[in-house]
Amino acid sequence: HIEIKKNIYFHGKANTKDKYALISAIHKAKRNKYFLNIINNWKAPKFPLRGGDLLSIGIKEGNNVGELLKQTEKWWIKNNFSASYEECMEHIKKI
Repeated sequence: HIEIKKNIYFHGKANTKDKYALISAIHKAKRNKYFLNIINNWKAPKFPLRGGDLLSIGIKEGNNVGELLKQTEKWWIKNNFSASYEECMEHIKKI
């Protein structure tokens, strides 16, 4: 169900409901109730890092800040949106 969560995170609940309703209708999927349960009950978290967080640890301002944030956000999403601020900062340091 990480794909459903990614859809909610990037596109919102309404668009995600529409997408999965369409998929269910096309494939006559019996999992529609499962999808709707996730969509209705999962609250998309906010990515815990901002550019200023990277600057505060000595990363120089520029395009690299945005790129590091994107890479870390992808890692955060892949890990089910569960990494804390501290874990995200540790990931940045490893990159």
